[in-house]
Amino acid sequence: MFIKCDPPQPKVGEKCTLSLYLSDFCPDHVSVTWHRNSQRVHTGVFISPPALNVSGLYSLWTFVQLTPTEEDHGSVFECLVAHSAQAEPEKRVHTFSLTQRGK
Repeated sequence: MFIKCDPPQPKVGEKCTLSLYLSDFCPDHVSVTWHRNSQRVHTGVFISPPALNVSGLYSLWTFVQLTPTEEDHGSVFECLVAHSAQAEPEKRVHTFSLTQRGK
């Protein structure tokens, strides 16, 4: 499970999406939070309901949509996933590398 950025090279002032697909967990309750530079993100966050797969395990999608500014270049986005089957929450990290608009 890795954070995917769409588009891969986001531009300043243009919307982008960071997404993460979580799969093969049971029971279905999982806690997912997004953070930007250690601050929790609340705006633009979506977490799908867990879906039961044919394997009997669950999966879900989570993403955060944002419009980056120049100050976001180098920002560290983290997705923290906590589940009862884990001793510690798992963390996935993505560091923004932005291009200027029109480049």
